[in-house]
Amino acid sequence: MARIGGGSKGRMDTRDDHHPMVSQASGMVSVQADCTVGDALVLMKERALVSGETLLEIAEATVERRIRFGPIT
Repeated sequence: MARIGGGSKGRMDTRDDHHPMVSQASGMVSVQADCTVGDALVLMKERALVSGETLLEIAEATVERRIRFGPIT
Protein backbone atom coordinates (compact mmCIF):
# COMPACT_ATOMS: atom_id res chain seq x y z
CA MET A 1 0.00 0.00 0.00
CA ALA A 2 1.22 3.47 -0.81
CA ARG A 3 1.58 6.07 1.89
CA ILE A 4 1.03 9.66 0.91
CA GLY A 5 3.56 12.24 1.89
CA GLY A 6 6.35 9.68 1.87
CA GLY A 7 7.70 10.56 -1.56
CA SER A 8 10.76 12.59 -2.30
CA LYS A 9 10.53 16.34 -1.81
CA GLY A 10 7.10 16.08 -0.20
CA ARG A 11 5.30 14.82 -3.32
CA MET A 12 2.11 12.90 -2.67
CA ASP A 13 1.96 9.29 -3.77
CA THR A 14 -0.93 8.88 -6.19
CA ARG A 15 -0.81 5.12 -6.84
CA ASP A 16 -4.03 4.45 -4.91
CA ASP A 17 -6.01 7.41 -6.32
CA HIS A 18 -7.86 5.22 -8.84
CA HIS A 19 -8.36 2.13 -6.68
CA PRO A 20 -12.06 1.13 -6.72
CA MET A 21 -12.32 1.47 -2.93
CA VAL A 22 -10.87 5.00 -3.09
CA SER A 23 -13.30 5.93 -5.88
CA GLN A 24 -16.27 4.66 -3.88
CA ALA A 25 -15.09 6.42 -0.72
CA SER A 26 -14.51 9.67 -2.64
CA GLY A 27 -18.14 9.64 -3.72
CA MET A 28 -19.29 9.02 -0.15
CA VAL A 29 -17.08 11.81 1.21
CA SER A 30 -18.30 14.24 -1.45
CA VAL A 31 -21.85 13.72 -0.18
CA GLN A 32 -20.87 13.85 3.50
CA ALA A 33 -18.74 16.98 3.09
CA ASP A 34 -20.93 18.59 0.40
CA CYS A 35 -17.99 19.06 -1.96
CA THR A 36 -16.72 17.88 -5.32
CA VAL A 37 -15.27 14.40 -5.71
CA GLY A 38 -11.86 15.99 -6.33
CA ASP A 39 -12.08 17.92 -3.07
CA ALA A 40 -13.23 14.74 -1.32
CA LEU A 41 -10.08 12.97 -2.49
CA VAL A 42 -7.99 15.83 -1.11
CA LEU A 43 -9.81 15.57 2.24
CA MET A 44 -9.12 11.84 2.38
CA LYS A 45 -5.44 12.37 1.53
CA GLU A 46 -5.13 15.03 4.23
CA ARG A 47 -6.71 12.70 6.77
CA ALA A 48 -4.33 9.93 5.75
CA LEU A 49 -1.35 12.24 6.08
CA VAL A 50 -2.36 13.46 9.53
CA SER A 51 -3.27 10.01 10.84
CA GLY A 52 -0.29 8.17 9.34
CA GLU A 53 -2.62 5.74 7.57
CA THR A 54 -2.64 4.97 3.88
CA LEU A 55 -5.19 6.48 1.54
CA LEU A 56 -6.54 2.98 0.98
CA GLU A 57 -6.98 2.47 4.74
CA ILE A 58 -8.91 5.75 4.99
CA ALA A 59 -11.04 4.72 2.01
CA GLU A 60 -11.79 1.34 3.56
CA ALA A 61 -12.76 2.93 6.88
CA THR A 62 -15.02 5.37 5.02
CA VAL A 63 -16.78 2.68 3.01
CA GLU A 64 -17.20 0.58 6.17
CA ARG A 65 -18.61 3.69 7.89
CA ARG A 66 -15.98 3.64 10.65
CA ILE A 67 -15.06 7.26 9.87
CA ARG A 68 -17.13 10.11 8.51
CA PHE A 69 -16.36 13.49 6.99
CA GLY A 70 -18.45 16.54 7.87
CA PRO A 71 -19.29 19.58 5.77
CA ILE A 72 -16.43 21.87 4.79
CA THR A 73 -16.73 25.16 6.65
